[in-house]
Amino acid sequence: YVGNLAFATTSDDLRSAFSAYGTVSSATVITDRETGRSRGFGFVEMSDGGEQAIQDRLAERFPNVTMVRIREILEKVATVLHRVGAAVRFLGAFTVATGILILAGAVSATSARRGREAALLKTLGMTRLQVALALAAEQAAVGLVAAIVGCACGSAIAWARRASPVPARS
Repeated sequence: YVGNLAFATTSDDLRSAFSAYGTVSSATVITDRETGRSRGFGFVEMSDGGEQAIQDRLAERFPNVTMVRIREILEKVATVLHRVGAAVRFLGAFTVATGILILAGAVSATSARRGREAALLKTLGMTRLQVALALAAEQAAVGLVAAIVGCACGSAIAWARRASPVPARS
């Protein structure tokens, strides 16, 4: 991290200033998204030896300045975020698998009821095709009601979030 840069400083200026101390991997001056104007700070990545050389020279010249090596911090943060992402993916897969098991359990629990219902409908004179169509219509109606309820809840949440005075994070 390099702060207090002049607003006229470019990434090339930053690269040339630090290249005297070692090999510069990348140099970026952060700019405002809307105006394109420099925000007064930037980031420089150097080879491992170059970072230490700069720190040594800065410590000699400015003994009261505290220097922080950000590379190790960023690597640790990236590792933690990678682990969190893996945990979230695992929990998502676990949730889907659990949902499938619950759905299978619900289907098997009602299979005896559906069998008795099919026998009753056949006794009343329905054909096998008519029984299958009746059961399919029942399941389609249940699915339609679930879809309507899901859409209504999702719309309500979206409306509440939009009407909320707290800005949404992007």
